[in-house]
Amino acid sequence: MPLRVAMSASNPNLFVAIASEQQPIRTTNGGASWSVVSGLPNGSKGPWYWGQPLASDKVDGNIFYYYSDGKVYRSQDGAAYFSIVNSSLPSEDWSMLKTVPGVSNEVWISLDSNGLYRSTNGGAKFAKIASVEKANLFAFGKPQTGSKIPALYLYGKILGMGKGIFRSLDRGQTWTNISNSLYPIGNVPNVMEASRQQFGLVFIGTDGKGIYYGKPN
Repeated sequence: MPLRVAMSASNPNLFVAIASEQQPIRTTNGGASWSVVSGLPNGSKGPWYWGQPLASDKVDGNIFYYYSDGKVYRSQDGAAYFSIVNSSLPSEDWSMLKTVPGVSNEVWISLDSNGLYRSTNGGAKFAKIASVEKANLFAFGKPQTGSKIPALYLYGKILGMGKGIFRSLDRGQTWTNISNSLYPIGNVPNVMEASRQQFGLVFIGTDGKGIYYGKPN
C-alpha cells in the first residue's frame, strides 16, 4: 500500500514511493518499471499514517531525504541509494520532513512535542527553532511582497503565545498568531499546506471535520 511519494525537482519521470511495512521503491521511467531503494528502513504501517517522512530537494533533482526513528537519510544519486546523514534528532512517529521551495540543501523537520528543526547543509546539522514548543504541522508558502524568504506556517505551540496557527516571515525567529477564534480547527488536524501563488493562503486538513483555510483580509 503506497503511503507517500516524492518527485525529482528536475526529472518528472523520477520519483520515489514508500509503502506500508515494505521497502521503498523508485522509478526512472514515470512508473513503467520499479526497483527497490537501497539503504532505507521499511515504511510505516498504513493506511492511517499521516506522517510525511519523505521529500525531494526543490532544486537538485538527484537529492532526496527521509526521516525515521531519529535518523535522517539522504540520497544524492536520484534515490537509488540512501545513507544516514544525521542521527542526532529525537525519535518521533508524528513527524513531517519538508524542503524549501527554490533553495537547495535546506531541510526542515517537525517532531511534534520535540519541536521544529532546520538544516541548511543537507541534513548534516540541525538547529532547533527556539520559540517553537510544539510543532504538529508546518508548511511553506509564497513570500510576502519584496521578500525572497518563504512564509512559514505552523500549527502548534509558540513560547509565550500558546497554542494556535502561526505565521513567520523570518524563518521562525518571530511569529504572528493567525488563528481565527470564530472558526476553531475541529478534530485532529493531520495535514497543512500553503499556496505558492498567493501570499497568506494556507490550508489545514482534519480527521473527518473537513478542510479549513485562511488568507489575509
